Amino acid sequence: MTSNARILHIGNVEPFRKDLLHQDKPQALKVLEEAAEVVEAFKDWNKHGQTSEQRHDLIDECADVIQATTNLMAAMNFTDDEISQAIKDCYARNAARGRMTL
Repeated sequence: MTSNARILHIGNVEPFRKDLLHQDKPQALKVLEEAAEVVEAFKDWNKHGQTSEQRHDLIDECADVIQATTNLMAAMNFTDDEISQAIKDCYARNAARGRMTL
C-alpha cells in the first residue's frame, strides 16, 4: 500500500480496563464526543494563529479519538484479524474513490 502522503505510525494502543468497556450506546457515543472535540480544537488552532499550544491541543484531541475508538473496538471484542481486514477494506474503498493509490 502506497500513497502520496506519508504513512503515519500510530503504534500500539491499549484499551481502558475491561470494567470500563461496555457494548452500549454511551461507549459508541464517546467516539463522537471526542471527534467533536477535535473539530473544536481545530477551530481554535485556525482562529488563534495556529500556535504550538493550539497544535498540541489538536493532536491531544486526535489521540483521544484514537483511544475512544480503540476502547469501542475492545468492548465489541473485535479480533486483530477483523480490525486488520477492516483497515484494508477502508483503504481499498478510499483507493477506489481516488483518494489513495494502490
